[in-house]
Amino acid sequence: MMAGAHTGVPMTSHQEHLKRIRDKYPLESAEALHHRRLSRLDRVAVWLARHTGEPRFFGALAFATSGWVLWNVFGPASLHFDPLPNFPLLNGITKVTQLCFLPLVLIGQNLESHRSKLRAEQEHRAMMRDAEETELVLERLAHLEALLTGRPKAEGSRE
Repeated sequence: MMAGAHTGVPMTSHQEHLKRIRDKYPLESAEALHHRRLSRLDRVAVWLARHTGEPRFFGALAFATSGWVLWNVFGPASLHFDPLPNFPLLNGITKVTQLCFLPLVLIGQNLESHRSKLRAEQEHRAMMRDAEETELVLERLAHLEALLTGRPKAEGSRE
C-alpha cells in the first residue's frame, strides 16, 4: 500500500481513489501552459494585440502624429522634412506600420482565443475532478452514517 503524502501513514482506499481522481484530471495553470506553447514571434503578436488597444497607445499615436503635422506646418520652413499638403513620408510610414502590425495583431488575437480555450478546458477538468471528489465524499459519508446507525448501506444508494 502507498504511504500518505505527508504523514508516512498507509493510504486508505479513499485516499488512493482521490489520488487516482487527481491523476485522471491533472490541473495546470492555463496561463503557464499557453505561455510554454508560444514562440518568440507569438509572444510579440500577443503583446501587440494586448497593448495596441489601450488608451496609452492611442494617446502616443495621436501625440506623435500631431507633433509631426504641427512641426511640418508651423515649424521653421528650412527644417520641414515632410512637405505639405499630403505628408508623403508620414503616409508611407503609417502604411508600412499598418502592414506590419495588422497581421501581428490578428495573430495575437487568435492566440488569445487559444488561451481562452485552454482556460475553459482547465476549468472543465477542475469541475470534473470536483464532481468525482464530491461523489467520493458522499459515498464515504453514506458509509460512515451506515456504520454509526448500525444499518447496512444499501447497494448503490446514497441514503
